Amino acid sequence: MSQVDVVIPVYGRPDMLKSCLEALKAQTFTSFAITVVDDASPKGLVSENIAELCKEYEARLFVNSANSGFPKTVNRGARKCDAPFMLLLNSDVMLRPNALEVLISEMAAPDVGIAAPMLLFAENSPMGPAGKIQHVGVAFNVTATPVHIFLGWSVDNPRAVRRRDDWPCVTGACFLTRRATWRKVGGFQEVYGRGTFEDVEFCLTVRKVLGHKIVVNPEAIGEHVVGASAIGQPGGKGYDLRGNFQVFITRMRQFVEHDDYHFW
Repeated sequence: MSQVDVVIPVYGRPDMLKSCLEALKAQTFTSFAITVVDDASPKGLVSENIAELCKEYEARLFVNSANSGFPKTVNRGARKCDAPFMLLLNSDVMLRPNALEVLISEMAAPDVGIAAPMLLFAENSPMGPAGKIQHVGVAFNVTATPVHIFLGWSVDNPRAVRRRDDWPCVTGACFLTRRATWRKVGGFQEVYGRGTFEDVEFCLTVRKVLGHKIVVNPEAIGEHVVGASAIGQPGGKGYDLRGNFQVFITRMRQFVEHDDYHFW
């Protein structure tokens, strides 16, 4: 049995999936299996290309009968997993070769509940400057809004690029957790519909309810084409950020602390 199950939700964009899978193929840590869940991509060439890629890279493929959104799609993939650890990975994230090895090493400490890499804006990302920091951890500002600390900073800045184990949250674009932890929390809460804030609630629950640490180790690096995995989603309106924020605050307000100033 593999030590890590990699769960990749996908909708369309077989080109991004290919880059993601190719990066996984180059990992120095090799004890992992890949599960792709296709959230009802358009029938025809797109869905066929996704299926062909899964065969090429020896990934298990499950296809939703109808478009279900990010939380449900991830949860379906997680239910198919039986390895001790699970890596949630967006199809628009390309991990560098030693990333998975670094993340799994963090799990040697029993009080670590989640380990995440540093993510950099990819060369073709429309959301930020290539090579600059997109994610090294998430904290809450004075309005209780989760914010990416050090967004756009240089990887040469020692303040930004250092391992920390006191983060309130990390992005759901890529993190490693124990399968037992995932099940205790109940996975992603599907009340968030198409998605956003389900990852924040998961992290807060791991930290505040289970009492585990959340680590970001910048020695693990990924490149993120931010938003590419969501392009073309049905409805054409993207994610309900405002509505989901209200859902999040209603459910999790007791656990939210204004703490971003601790990290700058």
